[in-house]
Amino acid sequence: MTMLRAVAKNGGVVQVNFFFRLPGRRLSQGLAAQAKTKPPRSRSISIPCGRRQPVNYIEVNRLDREWMAKIPRPPFKDLIDHIDHIAKVAGIDHVGLGSDFDGVSGATPQGMDSAADLPKITQALLDRG
Repeated sequence: MTMLRAVAKNGGVVQVNFFFRLPGRRLSQGLAAQAKTKPPRSRSISIPCGRRQPVNYIEVNRLDREWMAKIPRPPFKDLIDHIDHIAKVAGIDHVGLGSDFDGVSGATPQGMDSAADLPKITQALLDRG
């Protein structure tokens, strides 16, 4: 909490990232268990004859999404709780949304799949008052 107050005091903004693998998120144990199921992907992939071939971004993204799909996504409420906490400690003028949709490969809370879902955050916060 001290850091949130310091950011507010200095006029900064805390960008809330939607990536659920961040420290302190409830699913860290589930992620740790999944991490043991296969070695981390590399930038190359074995092909049938045993040679390794470079993998393009689209393939890496597909592999990441396939792997992340095995881990339950946190509830949307967790994201709203996080935003609400920062607003209560630092103030609403010091909360930003840094979704990182372009780099988290399906590792966002339930219901937050793209920028088209951002209005859900506004509605959930309005519902809380």
